[in-house]
Amino acid sequence: MGSRKPIETVMLSDEDDAANAEVFANYEGKTVNVFYNRVLNALNTPVEGVWTPCAYTICLPYDHVFSNYEAPGKIKLYQLSYIDKYYNQFIFSAVSDTVKAGQSYLAVVENGSVLLHTIDAKLQSQPSTIQSATVNDYETWFFEDELKKVGSWTGNFTSISATEADDKSIFCLLEDGSWARLTSNDNPDAKLNPFRGYFLSDDVPNGDNQARAMFGSNAVKVYRTLFSNVGVPGMSDGKVPDATAISYSADIPTIKTIEADGSSRYFDLQGRMLNGKPAQKGVFIKDGKKIAVE
Repeated sequence: MGSRKPIETVMLSDEDDAANAEVFANYEGKTVNVFYNRVLNALNTPVEGVWTPCAYTICLPYDHVFSNYEAPGKIKLYQLSYIDKYYNQFIFSAVSDTVKAGQSYLAVVENGSVLLHTIDAKLQSQPSTIQSATVNDYETWFFEDELKKVGSWTGNFTSISATEADDKSIFCLLEDGSWARLTSNDNPDAKLNPFRGYFLSDDVPNGDNQARAMFGSNAVKVYRTLFSNVGVPGMSDGKVPDATAISYSADIPTIKTIEADGSSRYFDLQGRMLNGKPAQKGVFIKDGKKIAVE
């Protein structure tokens, strides 16, 4: 009687492009078990059992179904739909928990830690397999009922250096939940690590003028400072995990998520995301606006 050959396990690195290239060269298009050394964490608060959700971007070279490995509701996936320049927000819409190879997602971890290992998956490595989704202007859609393309939601399988990004408009998620353009103006060594999602603006880069055109005059200061010492978006010194809470600021591009039922997220005045509508009285932020809960 014949026997089935065991499926091989491969290891993908969150930093080592050379090691990943060797894996891709040997296993492109083959079915393998994947071990990927990136962990997505929610933030544990001083109160036992209370977590602060954290946001990440992912673009995996294999299919991954989170419900096969994680408890329901532990992680939620979104895709970028609109850019709201008035409120400086990236607006994401909820999708299912199934990650498709080459598609980019915003992944929000609600509690604990989430691994990206998977079994019995076909490995895709060619840049041509990365898919780009159209991102539209929110105000044009909201007020005029028209879709006006302002860029694309896409991703990378290999690192993108700041110098490579200088002639593009690549906006990346940073550790405080805000977004900034990847540029070598302040740090030539900055880079976007592999297997991330990012927003590629249709606007032609033009230094500070491009920043002002995209998100207003206050954004210029942010672009200069947030990328000054960044190793990868989501890491302040290249050593700490890129787990961070989604935050809100009136001056810099931030995240808004729209759930499957049409509801939106609430934040406190410190920018910390809440688990649903606040039960206590106070002033909170919803859809980029301060609201009072009586």
